[in-house]
Amino acid sequence: MAAPGIAPISVALDVPGSGNGATEALLAAMLHASEGVSDLIFSPGRPPQVEIHGQLVPVEVVRLPVLTADHTRHIASDLIGNNKHAINTLREQGACDIS
Repeated sequence: MAAPGIAPISVALDVPGSGNGATEALLAAMLHASEGVSDLIFSPGRPPQVEIHGQLVPVEVVRLPVLTADHTRHIASDLIGNNKHAINTLREQGACDIS
């Protein structure tokens, strides 16, 4: 849920998961959605989220109310690539930071 006073951000994109181009478009839209974006969060069962000044804000993507496990897997694969440390951390802890 967005913090009080912070409305969800809407972006118009095709559903991610159809290749690296879709992931790149989603990342660009999220990063440019608002000033102060510091983190991008992708979790199954939730919409993509951005952190703005310490608050998580959902990003409403047209035709994608929430990320499925498959969407999240595609996005993670596109972002992680061959980063073995990130792959191992994701497998062991269920999350990773690739900043």
